[in-house]
Amino acid sequence: MAALLSALLSARLSLAPSAHASPLFELAGDAGGAGGFAARHTGPGGFSTYFNPSLLPLATPQLSVRAMILLERIDIHVAPRNDASTLVPVTAVGAFHDDGNFTPVTPPPVPTPWLQSGCTSDCDTGLVDSPASPRPRQAQGGGRQTVVYAGLGLVQPIVDRRLVLGFSMLVPTTTFIGAHAFYNDEREQYFTNSLHPELYGDRLTPLSVAFGAGSEILEGLSVGLSFSLNLNNGARTPTFVPEATAYEELELSNRISVQPSVAPHLGVTYRPIDAVGLTATLHTEQALEVEAAFSSLLPDGSEQLAVRRFTHHFVPLTVSLGASYSLQLDDHTLSTVAGINFARWSTYRDRHNVVPTGRSRFSDRFQPTVGLAHAMGPWTSGVQMTWLPSPVPTQAGRSNYVDSDRWGFAATLRRRVVLGGVAIQVGVAVQAHHLVHRSHSKRRTEVGPPLADAVVDEVPDNAVEKLDPDQPVEPRIGLQTNNPGFPGFASSGWILGGSLDLTVEL
Repeated sequence: MAALLSALLSARLSLAPSAHASPLFELAGDAGGAGGFAARHTGPGGFSTYFNPSLLPLATPQLSVRAMILLERIDIHVAPRNDASTLVPVTAVGAFHDDGNFTPVTPPPVPTPWLQSGCTSDCDTGLVDSPASPRPRQAQGGGRQTVVYAGLGLVQPIVDRRLVLGFSMLVPTTTFIGAHAFYNDEREQYFTNSLHPELYGDRLTPLSVAFGAGSEILEGLSVGLSFSLNLNNGARTPTFVPEATAYEELELSNRISVQPSVAPHLGVTYRPIDAVGLTATLHTEQALEVEAAFSSLLPDGSEQLAVRRFTHHFVPLTVSLGASYSLQLDDHTLSTVAGINFARWSTYRDRHNVVPTGRSRFSDRFQPTVGLAHAMGPWTSGVQMTWLPSPVPTQAGRSNYVDSDRWGFAATLRRRVVLGGVAIQVGVAVQAHHLVHRSHSKRRTEVGPPLADAVVDEVPDNAVEKLDPDQPVEPRIGLQTNNPGFPGFASSGWILGGSLDLTVEL
């Protein structure tokens, strides 16, 4: 036990060479720009660098500055634990299997009352110097945060439309690249003992940077190549542990490094006539990967080492096709756009670098987007709508991936003015994403053959007490678990956003 405790006292963190994911761009689209949710297919500008670099040759040379805010309000409600026979009792601490050899139950069960109310001074067989704090179920869960972002977009021709460079960046000004490696099963009881949104939360706090170029290779046909940037951080923290129970005596040092890496994105735009645009894009898989090696040197000369890999901000390979059409009516221009994305969510890796399998495997999804825009004089307005059916299956077993279908609505308003001979575009946008209510009920599998993804029974049916091996742990028959999603849970919510964009034509 001491070796295990001391091993957890040190860590070496390094990011594997991987591309920085941009789930933020995927959610918000070109907020404040003319493209909105349909930025892969229309609205050329600086942020086309990420969405579709082949639109860059169609954009006016420009520099854009953007401010954006997102309010995440996702509620997760867990079903009450009314059946006392499913709780882990205090007598299960240090329990053994009644198998003739008194094999210890592993992992050692944690009593449900300790999680709910904390460990008292005599919660174990001896005096506890530092009683564990309470971890009430779902007290630290849900998805409620407000994030403010600053953005920058640039379009700069080098050789007319033959070579146009682009740059886009969106940086959170509150939490800079947040990453929370929570578990999606009973192991989360040791940490927050709560459920968290799988595809939102910390995924809304990445640094999103893209750079690239587009070229009109033939009249009406342009191509583009861009890259998402990642800053790969590495930190090694060797420690010396004089005494496993005296954390304040810990000795440590730090070594930190930063390395960049990129992931490519491709785009093609074809305009057979001025009124019609056809687009295709390919965004390669992106993820922020963290490899953590836990190590410590002990006074007896031994050294402990364990390695874990984490995956944050995962965005699957995405292919999109789209079309736009513009109709000129006197002083008015009416434009429509429609597109569809295919995302390979079946390759999804969660925060502990696990690809869900079996009944928990994610499904590939199509995401349609439609939009309507109107231009008259210096004014341009637009509305877009998108729908993403959840790739997460029903969570009836051990896992607790929290997600639901999402509807997105956005509206933009832009005006072009000329001040002192300089053309400026001012844009405002609002968006709302509704996460449809969804509920899950866990399967009870006490009878019949076991299921591979069943809720884990943390107190075996042959468990006996540590202090009295002749005394069965009660309750022990059937299912006892601290899985925070048992016996069920539900989620729903909103993500609301607003942005202000100021663009100077160069």
